[in-house]
Formats: sequence, structure tokens, C-alpha cells
Amino acid sequence: MMVIALAPSCVTVAAEDADTTKVNLAFRQKDKQDLLGGVDQVNVKELIKKDYNQGSLDGLQSLVGGYSGTTWQQWPLVLVDGMPRDASKVDPTQIENITVMKAASAVILYGSRASKGAILITTKRGKAQPMSIDLRVNTGLYVPKSYPQYLNAAEYMTYYNQACENDGLKPKYDDVTIYNTAAGTDPDRYPDLKYYNSDNLRKVFNKTEVIGEVTGGTEKARYYANFGARYNNGLIKVGDHKNDNNWKFNVTANVDLDITDWLVASTNVGVIVEDRYTSRGDFWGEAANLRPNWYNPLLPIDRMDPNNIDIQNIITNANYKPGDKYLLGGLSTNTTSMLGDANFAGYVRDKYRDFMFKIALDADLSMITKGLRFRTAFDIDYWDYYSEGYKLQYAVYEPIWANMNGKDMIVGLKQYNKDQQSTNEFVGSSSDNQTMMFSAQFDYNCTFNNVHNVSATLVGWGFQIQKAKDADHGSDDGLGQGSDAHRTSNLNLGLNLDYNFARQYYAQLGLSLVHSAKMPEDNRNALSHSFALGWRLSKEKFMQNVKWIDDLKLSAAYSNIYQDLDVSQYYMYKSTYNFQGVYQQWADGKGGGWYNLMKQGGNDDMKMMNRKEWRVNLEGSLFNRFVTFDINLYTQDTNGLLARGSATYYPSYYNALGSFLPYMNYNADRRQGIDYNVTFNKKIGEVEVSLGLVGGLAKNKALVRDENNGDNTYLNRQGQSLYGSWAYVCEGYFKD
Repeated sequence: MMVIALAPSCVTVAAEDADTTKVNLAFRQKDKQDLLGGVDQVNVKELIKKDYNQGSLDGLQSLVGGYSGTTWQQWPLVLVDGMPRDASKVDPTQIENITVMKAASAVILYGSRASKGAILITTKRGKAQPMSIDLRVNTGLYVPKSYPQYLNAAEYMTYYNQACENDGLKPKYDDVTIYNTAAGTDPDRYPDLKYYNSDNLRKVFNKTEVIGEVTGGTEKARYYANFGARYNNGLIKVGDHKNDNNWKFNVTANVDLDITDWLVASTNVGVIVEDRYTSRGDFWGEAANLRPNWYNPLLPIDRMDPNNIDIQNIITNANYKPGDKYLLGGLSTNTTSMLGDANFAGYVRDKYRDFMFKIALDADLSMITKGLRFRTAFDIDYWDYYSEGYKLQYAVYEPIWANMNGKDMIVGLKQYNKDQQSTNEFVGSSSDNQTMMFSAQFDYNCTFNNVHNVSATLVGWGFQIQKAKDADHGSDDGLGQGSDAHRTSNLNLGLNLDYNFARQYYAQLGLSLVHSAKMPEDNRNALSHSFALGWRLSKEKFMQNVKWIDDLKLSAAYSNIYQDLDVSQYYMYKSTYNFQGVYQQWADGKGGGWYNLMKQGGNDDMKMMNRKEWRVNLEGSLFNRFVTFDINLYTQDTNGLLARGSATYYPSYYNALGSFLPYMNYNADRRQGIDYNVTFNKKIGEVEVSLGLVGGLAKNKALVRDENNGDNTYLNRQGQSLYGSWAYVCEGYFKD
């Protein structure tokens, strides 16, 4: 008897019907047709040929269902070529494509920091081709559509008097003042401040940019470089604000080098230099908040009593007299003004420098086993910022008006502040930020017998962000002045397994061991997990006669991701004390001293929060791809959010002096919704037309809250929207 054994062979090419479009995911790529929902990719390289974008994420919400600056109403982690980085550091012309990963199953390999979604920006790389140079210049004039319309001074005083009357108070402004202000008989004495006019603002401002791209290379070495220069001025032209401007210069380069036929090295280098000049004074804030009748910022010298020696001495000794015709007006409550700041207070020069460097290796280990690869990368970003300031104090004056010989005249001045002079610049603030990232992974991709498609990724990934500030400015972690006490960290070990049979039946398993130093020592590790199944119905026999359906795939996923993003500080599980918590007296006040109080109780059982998500996806195309669609239905529960139990576990009367109340896992949120992307495609002759409908419907609520509002149940958050506003009910005015 002869036995013939047929062992399945592994090939590294995809099945014949595979969609060659690759989508960048967490640490891997995947054929677009094999996605199991909650992932969208935008081809920015092609999009920018048709539209002008200033920011790397501009217009994304009109192309990705469920994205509106957030991913399913949560702030995503942004990565550039795998490195956590601010999206503003990337120019749109540098970008190849952007992947928006909304589903928990898509971000699990990124660990805790991406538990609310992730956006992966992939930049362009060189190709084996002759050198190509692309140079473009964009310039534009920006015209404000409109400005806010506020009450004028007379209207403001009239309504203020009416409010006083409603409250049973005497009117604040007399009829003569209101009449003279409305009539404009004497704007010096009866001011009516107007900010949005041609005296203060330009009609347009300009932005100009020059961008160059160089790409090319051989089969052994490929390169891509991008350089750009940008300039813009501003709308405000009053005083020194006419010199406000912003300069930005950037250079980036990506190089790929085939060291051997199985080892590829690549590097990314980037430099950003940005300088900004801004005159002092909050024009927009003052325009929005200052009462229009409050004071006159310019007091005419020719209307001041020439026989008043005190006034004449002030005029003689004043350093700052706009046009030698005015003194600066003000009040005890307004000892500076926008006009004074813009002309005399000085300026701020902001200096921003950014350096980015990445090196990576990609090794084809098919000599060990077919389909095996090893990749590793190290990335470092360093930026620093400092401001050069020049600041002067100046005097303002409150006028006293009187009628002398039939003329209104300033007969007295109250001075606030003193004029200063200086030629010294100083460093206003300084900060720096360093991010370091390291990853190492094994990838396996093979197809057995042309129907069993298997892929796996085992990755270790971690990064740290160290933030530093000068001692005079607050730390980002809210714990005090200067630098953050702790680095922002992410460390996890991830495993992703994908299998599909003939691209008809799919299964995906994701695991991630996450670590958090914010948790008690025994609870610093947790295992996130995700499982997804997919079914391409259009390949079933019972669908073969349905000719108008080109492709139809249904998938479902369950995920449970652990995270510490909702833990605002370190050591929240620790007991803390105030060593001067309360001062106690005895012996009828003859003795006393400070006593310690507990500020916060400890909780060694504190755990990470977790995001549980159930998701269903339906995608496909109809009528020979005339209609394509991608629809996601999801429910997310975020459990274990921190609360102190003051309304539930621990009654408030325990909190008389100090507090032993610990933080504990108690609150919970729910987010539900549907997002969709439907596109109609038609080719008319040589013209291709696409019309898309992108959007989403979402609702959310607080599932559990630590609260007890007694009979005022309308104040309860539990069961209500996460983004609602609450206030007490107005029951009318009480006079007794």
C-alpha cells in the first residue's frame, strides 16, 4: 500500500481575487477588502491635488463617518509613521494617507493611550524612479465674513437702567448722559467704544507658502524630501500690532536603503523652525468684554485746563502721549488698555524649534520560515520653546470733567501706574518636550492552498513623553509649577491574529498586555482583548444569482480595552495628608497649634478603567460599484471611572475636618450610535464623478454617578447626556 501525504504549502502572495489596496493599521497593513469595520483610510496624496488644505487633518470629518474631530466622541491618539506626535507637525503635502481607527478592535495593539481611538498619519516615501521635483506656491487674501454686533454705549446704558429698575434699584445712568452719548455730541466725554472698524482692523490679511518636494532613487536606495516656508500677518493694525507676523520653515527627509536582499533600513529626519512676533494687548478679548461706555482710551490734551498746574505737570512729564495729542485714559478697574498695550507696552517674540529623528530596520526572515518578518524602530522627538519679551508699564488717567466758561473741559486727572522706560529684553517663558519611542515586532503572513490566509503580529511597544517648563509657569499635570513630576508613558505587549478562508469567512483575535504606573502596585497590569468575526455573504451560493450585489460583508466584534487615560494624576490611590490642616486652640485661646489632616484616603484596590465595545459592520458595493457603503453600529461602555463616594458609599458628614475619602472605581458612561459612509460613483466618458454621504447619529448617557441631590432630581447626571448642562431651576424673585 502506498500512502501519499499532501502537506499544505505556504506562499507569501495573496489570493488572486485580493484587493491590492493596502490600509495602514496598527503595526501592520491589511487588504482593504479584509477590514472588519471601524476603520477608514483617506488618500491625502490624491485629495490634495483637488483641494487646498492648511492642516493635516483638515476636511477629514467630511470623508470619515463617525469622525468630527473626535472618534465616536472621544479624543484619539495621533501617530505620525507610528510615533505619537502632534498633527500640526506634519504638512498635508508630506502625507500619503491617513487611517482613522474608531473601533476598539483596531487600536488594541496600541495599548492604553489609544483606547479612545487612533489616527495614523503615514508620510510619503521615495520610489525607484528618476529624480522628480515638485514646487508649488500658494498665497491668499483672507477676508472676515462678519464681526460680532454688540450694543452701542447708549443702548447698553438704557438696558442697564432697565435691569436696575427690574431689581428695585435706582438707575445708574442719567438721561443727559444717555442722550449725549446717543447723539454723539462729545465723544471725548461720552465715549462709545467701537473696536471692529477700519481704524483698528485691516480689511484682509495674507498667508503665503512655498512648498517643494523631491523624490526618486534606485532599487537599492530611495529618498523623499519636503521643504516649506510659510508667512502670515494679522488683521489687527492698531499700534505695534501692524507688525504682527508668523514665520515657519520646515525640512523633512525619508530614506530607504536595501542593505541586503533581506534587510532594509530606513530613516526619517525632520526640522521645524517657527518664529512669531506679537504686540502686547488682548484686542479680541477687550473687544468682546469691555463695556462700550466705560472710559475713553484717548484723552485730548487740548481739552485739559491750561491753568491747572497739576494737569500741566502731568502732561509735561508723561512719556507716552500718542501723537503728542493725547494722554491714555483708564480707570481704577482698567489700569491698562488695548490701545496703550498695543502702542507702548512692548511685544513677545515666540521661538519654536523641533527636531524629529527615526531609524527602522525591516528584515525578511523567510530563510527561517516563509512569511516571517522582523521589524524594529526607534524614534525621538525633541522640541523647545521660549519667548523673548519686552514689556513696559505706562500710566493711565481717569478724567474729571466740568463746564468752564460754557465749554466742557478736563479739570482733574487721577493717575494709575507710572511710566517706565527700558531697553532690556527678557526671557518670558521656556519649555521643552522630549518623546522617545521604541518598537519591535514579528510579523507572519502566509496563504495555504490559496484559501487559508493567515497573518499574525507580535509587538512590544512603548513610549515616554517628558515635559519641562520654567519654574514660573504651571506644569501640565496640574501638580504645581515647573516641569511635570512624571513622564507620560505607554508600555504594552500586543498580539494580533487574523485568519480568513478564501476571503469569505473571517476571524480576528487581539490581545494586549498593558501596564500603568498610575495604579497600585498589584493592579498595574491588565489584559485587553478583542474578538471579531466576518462573513462575506456575496460569495455564498445563495447570493450568486443576485447580480446587482457586487460585494457584501457583515462583521461583528467584541472588545474590552483597559486604560488609565481617565486617571488625571499619579498616586491617586495613595493616602495624602495636609501637615497644616487645622489650627486648634485651647485654654481659652492661650494655647494652640497646627494639626495634621488627611486630605485623601488610600485605595489599594483601584483598577484601570475599561472600554467594553460591541460593534456590527455592514459594507459592500452595488450595481457594479455604482454604490459603495460602510455602516457601523456600536455600543461602548466605559466602566470604573473614578469617584470619591461622598454621595453614596461615604455620607458627606464624614467630611467635616479633612477627608479620608479615597478614589474608587464607581462611575460609568455609555456611548451608542451609528456612522455611515455611502458613495455614488459614475464614469461619464473620461470623467469620473463621486458623490458621498458621510455622517453619524450618536447618543450618550451617564450610566452610573456618585450623586445624591435629594428632592432636586433634575440635577442628577445619572441617566442623562454626558454633555448636558445643569443649573438650578429659577422659581422667580423673592422679596421677603
